[in-house]
Amino acid sequence: MTDDVKVEPATTEESVLAGEGKADEGGEDKSVLPGDDKTDTKTDGDKAGDDGNKTDDEKAAEAAAASEAKDDSQTDGTASYELPEGAELAEDAKEAVEALFADAKLNSEQAQKFIDFMFAQASNDQKAQEDSYKTTVQQWAQECKDDKDFGGDAYAENQGIAKKAIDVFGTPELPATLKDTGMDNNPELFRLLVKVGKTLKEDDPGAAGNKGDTPKDRVNKLYPHDNNDKS
Repeated sequence: MTDDVKVEPATTEESVLAGEGKADEGGEDKSVLPGDDKTDTKTDGDKAGDDGNKTDDEKAAEAAAASEAKDDSQTDGTASYELPEGAELAEDAKEAVEALFADAKLNSEQAQKFIDFMFAQASNDQKAQEDSYKTTVQQWAQECKDDKDFGGDAYAENQGIAKKAIDVFGTPELPATLKDTGMDNNPELFRLLVKVGKTLKEDDPGAAGNKGDTPKDRVNKLYPHDNNDKS
């Protein structure tokens, strides 16, 4: 990229495109180009006339050139940007993004807008997924309460039976894991745990009607369709 040529004194205004200097207060013309001792004899009216003679294509080309010359952050593949606080980019993602910036010739301001949009969109997508799953978990809970076999008036009792199964067979960390993932409301897991819990109740010597079922009997009750007696 071509660097802007600076003229002393610093207060002198310059025309980046035309290469024409403006006279300072003392009346001395300043040349934009080093070594150019020509003075600008054109009046403002002459300059306005010159601009008026330019075609739209010429004006557009000059405007584009001015924008590129003015933008001292035009990237050569090193556009700078900052990630949102707490955000991270994997190394392969970082390389892909920066290659995209270089290919599109984005400057630092444009690159930052892209980064901001990308992370904002990702945050919105994540929130939408979380909200959707939260709704699913709530629907699960209601399905457990309305279950035709274990819900309704028997829901509270069966809820306690399912918890008993977790206490007996699960680890101390299992209840927290189920709650954190929302699986504590999963109706299929609820039905399974109720069935397991009821076998524990039947195995309790103090429970009414207990007949001292063997472990095989309890397995057959859990999986009645697999109970194929072999002679």
